[in-house]
Amino acid sequence: MMRPWRLLPLAIVLILVGCPYVEYQVEMTPRQDGSMRRSIMAYDRNTDYPTEVGTTEGTPSTQFDGIAATYRSTTTSFPVVGIFKGRTPNDVGGNGFFHQYKTSLGTAWVYVESFRGTSQPAQVLEKYFKAADTMAEFFAGWLQETYPNEKDAARLADFVRTTALADVTNIIAYAWSAAGAQANLKADMAVPKETLARIVSYLVEKDYLRPEEFGVLPGLSADNYPVLRAIIVRKAGLKDETFIAKLIPPSQEVSDSINHYFETKLASRAATQPGQPATPKELFDSLVGVPLEFLIGGTPDRLQVVLHAQPGAQTNGQQDQSGKITWTTSLPAMDSQLLPRTIYALWSLPDETAQRRLFGKLILEGDALQRYAMNIAVLAPTEAKRWDALLNSLTPTTAQEKLTQIWRSEDPKDRPFRLLAVNLLPWEVTSSLASRPATGQATRKE
Repeated sequence: MMRPWRLLPLAIVLILVGCPYVEYQVEMTPRQDGSMRRSIMAYDRNTDYPTEVGTTEGTPSTQFDGIAATYRSTTTSFPVVGIFKGRTPNDVGGNGFFHQYKTSLGTAWVYVESFRGTSQPAQVLEKYFKAADTMAEFFAGWLQETYPNEKDAARLADFVRTTALADVTNIIAYAWSAAGAQANLKADMAVPKETLARIVSYLVEKDYLRPEEFGVLPGLSADNYPVLRAIIVRKAGLKDETFIAKLIPPSQEVSDSINHYFETKLASRAATQPGQPATPKELFDSLVGVPLEFLIGGTPDRLQVVLHAQPGAQTNGQQDQSGKITWTTSLPAMDSQLLPRTIYALWSLPDETAQRRLFGKLILEGDALQRYAMNIAVLAPTEAKRWDALLNSLTPTTAQEKLTQIWRSEDPKDRPFRLLAVNLLPWEVTSSLASRPATGQATRKE
């Protein structure tokens, strides 16, 4: 059976040496009609190390035809440009949306886009947990079948089925969640040190490792087999190292025996449960896919997105004084089982002229305008017309009184407008009126 540590040298080489990758540069500008102008460049970076994101070094990507088709563009070279409304194009791999909320008091926008990764995290984790369970079940079964009279074999089998299985699934969950959460907006492909520290902390907490045993972490070799045997004796409660020495390091006979046992069991189960791993390699790949992808990054592809918004946006990107937002992130593979890279921005632009005409001053901007615009969007067409008519009837001297009447009204026709009125009233007004009874409501007699 393939042994996990044989993949560690490959992972280390990929991390240290690097490999060719694709860099995508996306730029977006909102248009007055609610659509978005989007352009994309893609470079094949045939260098061992990532260049500075956003540079024009490299060769235009061979992915041009696919991107041009997605944009329905007739251009023959990068950049490819398209106009999109609502959903964003699946050019880099993913999905998202852009929406404009236009009102008489100002306009708000929201943009959210996820790149690659999986949208079914529960199913992904279930698959890995099942693989871990199968690995533990079969290895424990092999131990008991091969060494029926060895007490330490029974102890090791029990340890594998219970404690070790629970701890392996916990570490898989750590690696999977951290791969999406901590590396979500990092341009480099380095493994987050916080995650490695948390996993090491977990191993120490569960007494798999002690500080003096950290030398086994880089990988298994003849030099640290004794430490590994001592750890297993300690954790599994074995009498001594006599039995575990038969397995670490494994002889060719032991390896062949384990491989044969797994092949037989997997083939038998695959016959009745289609879709399950049918070979030891498939089982191993399904177990370590996420941790290994997390370790080596899956793909070194990188992405830079630039969005021309308004200053003061809520975003997980970097915004400058002009309002331009920039995101720089690494990308998982197209078929990655990690969480997607997700970016977002919400911003607004008040119509100061209209607000001063109605209220005598600017009263709605930033987050408040964002909420107001979203509340307006859910009104029925007839309700929206009524609300606009009410707004147009306001003046700086009558606005607060009329809005307060709407907010305090018990008329069902005014119910859709109460929240809108609260958005436009000063906080001190709504807070002071909140404790008063509405018009026509009797006060409670003591």
